[in-house]
Amino acid sequence: MLKIDGTKIELTRGDTLYLTAHLKNADGTDYEPAQGDKVWFRMKKHASDTESVIYKEFDLSTMTIKIESEDTANLTVGYNYPYNIRALRDNEDVATPILGVFVPEQEVG
Repeated sequence: MLKIDGTKIELTRGDTLYLTAHLKNADGTDYEPAQGDKVWFRMKKHASDTESVIYKEFDLSTMTIKIESEDTANLTVGYNYPYNIRALRDNEDVATPILGVFVPEQEVG
């Protein structure tokens, strides 16, 4: 099961997820990655933690990441894991256009 409602992602624990980011610039235009840019998805148990539960860099040609089955298999069901999508431009500008929660759902064994 996959459900995305705004920035809340619900996924059956142990499932694979292909996630595509559609980002906008501050002026509302579509973000087009430039050479040297980096965009990543980072999820933690608590927002203040230093360790990531999941960290994936987006493929800039597709703006997609793959969250593997192993990445979600041991997550706590029903817990709201905070995540963000952040961009670092080659000119060193940093933007965090998406903050949300990732909620693993119970699988039926």
